[in-house]
Amino acid sequence: MSGKLEVNRLTREELEYELECRGVTERKSVGDMRAMLRQFIKLEAKGKVIVTSPGTHWDPATELDVCKNKMEELNKLLDAFYREKSQERKIDTGLTHLLNRVERIAPPDLEMGQVCSALLSGILKCWTDLESKVKGQTGEVDTSSSEAEEQDEVRDWGVTFSGDGQGPSLLSFLDVNHYRRARHVSKRDLFLQACDLFHGPAAIWYRSVRREVTSWEDLEDRLRQEFEDEDYEDRLMAEIMSRTQGPDVQFGTYVAIMKTYFSRLPSPLSEAKKLRILKRGVTPYFYKRICALDPISVDEFLERGRRVQRQKDHMSTYKPPPPVRKDTLEPDLAYRTRRRDSRPEHVAATQELPATRGIPNPPGKKPDPPLKGLSVPPRTPPRVDDAGNVRFTCWHCHQAGHRFHECAELHLTFCTRCGKQGVSGGRCDKCKGKRWSGNGEAGRR
Repeated sequence: MSGKLEVNRLTREELEYELECRGVTERKSVGDMRAMLRQFIKLEAKGKVIVTSPGTHWDPATELDVCKNKMEELNKLLDAFYREKSQERKIDTGLTHLLNRVERIAPPDLEMGQVCSALLSGILKCWTDLESKVKGQTGEVDTSSSEAEEQDEVRDWGVTFSGDGQGPSLLSFLDVNHYRRARHVSKRDLFLQACDLFHGPAAIWYRSVRREVTSWEDLEDRLRQEFEDEDYEDRLMAEIMSRTQGPDVQFGTYVAIMKTYFSRLPSPLSEAKKLRILKRGVTPYFYKRICALDPISVDEFLERGRRVQRQKDHMSTYKPPPPVRKDTLEPDLAYRTRRRDSRPEHVAATQELPATRGIPNPPGKKPDPPLKGLSVPPRTPPRVDDAGNVRFTCWHCHQAGHRFHECAELHLTFCTRCGKQGVSGGRCDKCKGKRWSGNGEAGRR
């Protein structure tokens, strides 16, 4: 092991001890003490002897009790250790500090001297056990980098609490315990650096109670008493019931959010209650695909939703086939779009229409009176055969037997109302404002 002190891994009490050994008895903030101790260690590395107090003024019995307690804490850390570099450096620094501390004790009798000797043996055994646990670990631990020393500063975690209702809620702030466990920081170290976690009204409150609290657990209880609303659970439950999945939110993200909501309730919900809330909160797209077969647990609900999400993501990646290109290697296998042709196939040459439509008045019958205010443009009269059937003349090809929209010849531009060529129906001078259908049929008014 390195046998070096990583300043950032020392507790407040250990920092005060190390500085007092170097002649500094003034009590400062944790950050100031770390900065001073780093300077001392740099000077000592260059050969400067700064240690001015051999420790003779400390009570040996008290110091032995402190060292025994620290030895127990380090043994617990060592038992839980499994190749985490951060935890390895913390144990190594703790053993280095403890070794220096035990060596400074001046035992007044043989019995206390034996206790000191046993502590020294225990420290060496801990180092041996630590080395055996990290055996085979790749890479070397860099303990000289100031950046590595600063990485576990609580103020660098970005977690703060103001207490003014503008920032994170109290329970959101107390998730700092997740950061603490992830970075292998003890509750004691977190408590000693608690001043970096508060600002605004909460910082004022903390300064008023910091001499009354003795642990992180005690500080958590005080925070709940001071900043947690009496009706918090009811209000949070109402917020949970109204929280639904956004249309652009992944299914797994929504379920994770709701699980976090559930974890912040003072009274835990049953599995069935959680499932009902999740089912009513997802979008209709997910609901009808997940709940077709009623899920029996939150885990089953989550697994089905994940499958639906994967299907949805896959569907969103679909692209139509590319058009045929000149450089296509297999043109016979390429996708070809159908040509849009609204014209029907050629119909029969003769169409029978009711005798009352387009047939001249019978002999002796008076013609119908013309409609007042209606100007009828001239039209090509339909042809009538011997049987009285109407034979139409096409305005495209001028052939009898079919209408213009049934013609298979090349389309020309003409008025579909009166048959005038060269103009469309909307621009025909004769037919503007009139409602007529082509080939001599009057449109419905």
